[in-house]
Amino acid sequence: MIKEEKPFDKNIPTSEQFKAKELNANLESEKSNWISLLNEIIVILNSSTTFLEKCQESRLGY
Repeated sequence: MIKEEKPFDKNIPTSEQFKAKELNANLESEKSNWISLLNEIIVILNSSTTFLEKCQESRLGY
């Protein structure tokens, strides 16, 4: 998606991949979803096991 560290040029058209596809999105539900996902990440980062260990545990059915 972004190949270089330099900023985009000014006044260039917005790429289709950055444009919103849903015109009637429920912002409150999206906000709640993002908050819950971030909270899950916080729990993983604060746990005593590493992220890789968590992934392996979930694959084993713990």
